[in-house]
Amino acid sequence: MIFDLKEKGKYFIETFGKNYLGEVKEITTTRVVLVKCSWVADTGRFGEFMRKGKPAENEPYPDDFEVQVPLAYIANVTEWPHKLVRETI
Repeated sequence: MIFDLKEKGKYFIETFGKNYLGEVKEITTTRVVLVKCSWVADTGRFGEFMRKGKPAENEPYPDDFEVQVPLAYIANVTEWPHKLVRETI
């Protein structure tokens, strides 16, 4: 595995197509499974997003969804120190 992900850890994951905020439920050799997940459509000013934890545009998945992100699609992973954003913005 390329990234040092931990189960139950909260992460901001940048892929080559979308950005996700979520909690890691499972890690396999090919994918990471996220729960309590949101698609971050727009971070706004990136530094402010990282400092304050609030994106400009956010679309949460339903609470019972599991989002599978292929490891090969991940460009960057940042541990998320804030509360996960669960509202639509």
